[in-house]
Amino acid sequence: MLVDSLLIEHFWLVEGYPDYFVGQDNRMYRIKNNYEVRECKLTMVGYSKGYVLKSNFHSLKRLRELLLRNQNLSFEGGYLPMVKAKTK
Repeated sequence: MLVDSLLIEHFWLVEGYPDYFVGQDNRMYRIKNNYEVRECKLTMVGYSKGYVLKSNFHSLKRLRELLLRNQNLSFEGGYLPMVKAKTK
């Protein structure tokens, strides 16, 4: 089985959800227990687009209020280290 991997930088963190982050490519990702990174799917409930975080739906408007800019400046470039994400 051949699995491609990508390097993703943590660009935005989600307040209250330490396992979720938005990468520099503006996509939402989740870190699983074994440090495997999965992309979260954009879902639609009624007329609202958003993401499901830990079984709770958050619309894009509500999610913008929870985003925190990554302030980890101890690394070169000012971002957390890149993590590998598996693609199908």
